[in-house]
Amino acid sequence: MKRKILKTNLFFRLLVYLIFVTTVSGNGLYQMIYLPRDSRSLSMNQGGSAYNYIYLQKNPATLEQNQSNLGFHLINFPQSINSLQIDYSKKLLKGVFASQICILDYGNFQDKKNNYEFSAQDILLSSAFKKSIIGMFSFGISGSYYSSNIENYYSNLLLFNIGIKTQINRYRFGLGISVENLSYIFNQYTHITEKIPTLFRLSTFYKPEHLPVNINLDLYNNSENYIISIEFYPNKNILFRFGASSERKYLMTGNFQNDFFSGLSGGLSFKYKKNEIQAALKNLGSSGIITSLTLSYNIEDF
Repeated sequence: MKRKILKTNLFFRLLVYLIFVTTVSGNGLYQMIYLPRDSRSLSMNQGGSAYNYIYLQKNPATLEQNQSNLGFHLINFPQSINSLQIDYSKKLLKGVFASQICILDYGNFQDKKNNYEFSAQDILLSSAFKKSIIGMFSFGISGSYYSSNIENYYSNLLLFNIGIKTQINRYRFGLGISVENLSYIFNQYTHITEKIPTLFRLSTFYKPEHLPVNINLDLYNNSENYIISIEFYPNKNILFRFGASSERKYLMTGNFQNDFFSGLSGGLSFKYKKNEIQAALKNLGSSGIITSLTLSYNIEDF
């Protein structure tokens, strides 16, 4: 009888949790797979997956062969959901090694039926390696350990992303292909088997010769799902980013004035010497706004 009560309580808490958090990403469990985790990905609607970056993104083949870097990312989601991510990357074995830890805190939930308060958190630990092959081609692979808990109930899984990338025409055009969210769940919340959809992404970027912009396009699973993003750099110290995606349609309410900025994202990056500060936001329409702050350091100078 006690076991049945525990299962009933878990089902109810899972239901409360799912209703609460799906306003942020539109998905259910394992939210960190789908959510932006740093200012760059937030400002670009999680696009720009073919362009190099100093920290681990969706396609691990885009890790930039730069100096050693350390980054701290704070993101505030609607409903008082918050995340903290720490990134590290460095050159290693003629390639690039990266690692990151991300903690997503959903806050406290009220089980009014049983007059009980409970919390939920997710933790993601990731490592990746990228290697250049035949000059203009790069290959990358990342592996992650994901731990999700609601009160004292846990679910654990492994995730893998694999990607390739190439750049041609004096690095003004690039193409990336990645297979994401290859997963194995070895501890589930309930007897019901959860499935995480594998995502196939084709991404590209183009840098016009006489304009200080990067134009990015991501297509995933089918051509109906897309992300368009732009990076504009008026000088070497300032960078503006903007993004929009096909998922914007799910935020529409039919009111033009309220819908105009729904689903759109943007951000600003400012470099000082070899360090960088970034800020970004995304409008979720009636669900609220996501905001983020990133502090990035070149630790070769420390």
